[in-house]
Amino acid sequence: MRLRLVVAVAALALVAAGCGGGESATPAEKPGLTTIRLATTNPTVTLLAIYAAEEQGYFKQHGLNVEVTPIGDATKIPSALGRQFDVGWTVQPIGINAAASGIPIRIVAGGERNQPNNQQLFLLSAPGSGIKSVKDLAGKTIGTATLAGANTMLTKATLDKAGVDPKSVQFVQVAFADMPDQLTSGRVDVVAVSPPHAQIALERGAQDLGVWPYQILGDTALTTFMMATGEWADGHKEAIAGLRKALDEGGTWVAAHTDEAADLLQKKTGLDRALIDRLKLQLPKFTYQDYGPKDFTPWIELMKTYGTLDASVDPDKLVSQMLSDQ
Repeated sequence: MRLRLVVAVAALALVAAGCGGGESATPAEKPGLTTIRLATTNPTVTLLAIYAAEEQGYFKQHGLNVEVTPIGDATKIPSALGRQFDVGWTVQPIGINAAASGIPIRIVAGGERNQPNNQQLFLLSAPGSGIKSVKDLAGKTIGTATLAGANTMLTKATLDKAGVDPKSVQFVQVAFADMPDQLTSGRVDVVAVSPPHAQIALERGAQDLGVWPYQILGDTALTTFMMATGEWADGHKEAIAGLRKALDEGGTWVAAHTDEAADLLQKKTGLDRALIDRLKLQLPKFTYQDYGPKDFTPWIELMKTYGTLDASVDPDKLVSQMLSDQ
C-alpha cells in the first residue's frame, strides 16, 4: 500500500534535544568531505528529505559530511548559526524575524512547498457545534499551537477573507497533541490543527470547515527554508550547491519510495507505523533549489499586517538581503 505523508510545521515532533552551550570548535573534517553542522527542528515529516539524503548517501556523494542535530526550540536556531551550527532549518516567520532583527541570515536552500492537494493546516469545528463554515466563527474560541505563530496569523487572514473580524474571535494556546481532546470535550469551538492530529480529530467526528489557510500565500507557498550566516555562506559556496542538490535528491527519493519513507519516518520519530498507515497522510513536496523573492515577500507582508513583524520593514530590501549572492 502506498502511503501519503504531509508536513506539519513541528506537528509530529517527538524527540527533544538541546543545542548545547557556549562556543563550539570548528568541526573536524572527514577526509575528502566538507562537514556541515545542520540544526533542525525535532524529528518530523517535514525533515524527510534530510533523513533520506543521510540514509541514501546523497550528502557524501556531493562531498559532504552533514551532522544533523535536532533542537527542541526552533526559535533558538538563528542565533546559534556561526557558532554551534553552520546551517539551520527554519519556518518562514522565524527566519524572517531573525533577519529583520539584525541577525545576518542568508537563505542557502529552499525547503517544503505547499500544494493544493497537500494541506498542512485545517480549521476543524467540534462535533455537534453547528459550526459549518468560517463565517460562523464570530464570538467563538479557536485553539492554536502558538498565539503569535504562522498558524494563528494564517487563521486571522482566513477570517478576514471571509468577512469575520479576527478581533471577534478568542484565540487560546493548545498543544497540537491536545487539540483532538480539547475539541471533542468542548473546551474550544474550533482548532487550527495540522496532521496527524487533524486526522485524529476527524476520526472523532470533528467537522472540516473546508478552507485551506495556506492558500492565502498562494497555491504553492514555500513554508520552510535553510539558512546560514552571510560569512559562512560566502566561504562555502561549493558546499551549499552540493547541499541543495543532495536535499533535492532526498526529496525525489521520498516521492518515489513512499513505503520506505514511512519506515524512515517511524525510525526517526518513533511514531507507531500502524498510525502512520491508518492516517494515510499526504506526501510533502520538497524544493531546495527552486526558490526566489516571490516565495518570501508574501510572508513578510502578511507578518506586517498581523503585527508579527515591524511595520517599517521594507520587504524588497529584506528579501534582497536574505537572497544576496544567490
